[in-house]
Amino acid sequence: MHVVGALLALLAFAPLGVGVLLLAGAWRLAAGVLRVGIALFAGLGAGAVALPPLLYAGLSPTLPVVLLLGALVLGAGVAVDRRRAPRSEAKPVRLDPLGLLVIAAPVALLAVDRVQTRIANYDAFTIWMLKAKLLYSDGGWFFGALDHRAFAVQSIAPPAHREYPLGVPALVAAVMHGSRGNVPDAALLYPALLAGFACVLWLVLRPRLARLPLLAGLSLVLWLPMTRELGLAATGDLPLGVFFAAAALLFGLWFVEQTPGALPLAALLGAAALACKRDALADCAVLAVLALAETARLRRPDLARRLAIALVLMFVSIVPWRVYVAMHHIRNQDVGVGNGHLSSNVHHLGWIVNRLWDFLVGGRYVGVVPLAVAAAALALARREQRRLPLSVLVLGAALFAAYVLVYLDATAGLHYLVNYSGVRVLFPLCLLAASVLPLLLMSAFRAGGDP
Repeated sequence: MHVVGALLALLAFAPLGVGVLLLAGAWRLAAGVLRVGIALFAGLGAGAVALPPLLYAGLSPTLPVVLLLGALVLGAGVAVDRRRAPRSEAKPVRLDPLGLLVIAAPVALLAVDRVQTRIANYDAFTIWMLKAKLLYSDGGWFFGALDHRAFAVQSIAPPAHREYPLGVPALVAAVMHGSRGNVPDAALLYPALLAGFACVLWLVLRPRLARLPLLAGLSLVLWLPMTRELGLAATGDLPLGVFFAAAALLFGLWFVEQTPGALPLAALLGAAALACKRDALADCAVLAVLALAETARLRRPDLARRLAIALVLMFVSIVPWRVYVAMHHIRNQDVGVGNGHLSSNVHHLGWIVNRLWDFLVGGRYVGVVPLAVAAAALALARREQRRLPLSVLVLGAALFAAYVLVYLDATAGLHYLVNYSGVRVLFPLCLLAASVLPLLLMSAFRAGGDP
């Protein structure tokens, strides 16, 4: 029954997701089961963004609060959608039975493993799950879940890393109200997020990619060893990765086709990544800078204005977290740009690059980044249309450089920090590389223009 309760609690985010899609103008991009998956994914992303500020305001991350929030957003979405001027809509994307099977099989197996696997990862039970349990146990159905004695007092005792944003613990705490406090069952959130990301991947790539290459790419993403490892670990890394990769894909879709609803949905999912873990600041900053550079290259002031608004809203979403951290004097103790340690660590640059490269080519990621780089390079050499492979190469190189820069400014023991966290920090880059690899391969080997 705890499993059933957790699944029902996850479905409580669906009205919020439907409202978000209606507000964004993305409701008609998909149909059928695919629309349901994307709505749930958008609802979980919106929950990660909205629940922490509500916590700071005194509300609890409970199912009544989630349902009330969903009802408000859904009502607003229906009102806005009715007032929206009619426009010619492209045929909505649908998920065929084989695609559903390719997504459902690994996600279901991961869900079974997740329920049966103890949460033994140190970061999980001292940071993510412990915070979720505190949010679940403290307060009532509507108020008082965020106890300053647990979250706003620096201490060597758990929960560790109080400076981390509370998006993931808030989501898990809400699901725990369905699982009656059972933590492994509440961690079904992770397979649900992975399934939602697969739906976004299908939405973006199916109209641009043949069926079999897309199915192969989906299988690579869902069976990637690190994807499953992080799904079982129950930390903030998998939510960060899927939200960021989905945001990057939707930003790209908007740039190429100005698809209705893609830009606001991308900004929301970028904000959700920022609400999961502070590592997302580097990822989203790189994505924002490159997106602004692309609009400058295109010389489209109309696109630049819309993008600027979306990016401002995306980054403004972290303000409540930063205010809470500053008010309670919670500081980052490990890494961050601006700590003043670049000069003292610069002699470690070669070692950091080599160590991160070792992770990229290792078995956990089966070398998806080098494969994507090779495919992009081949596409550049053989094709006249170079926008896709060049964009992938620039974004990948910029993300890798950002990770190196963050580690160069580390205050903790550098070798320990890179060896312990580097393989997880690379997850958004590797997930994005695995997602676009089929598209790069088709671009390199298929005659004619870019897909």
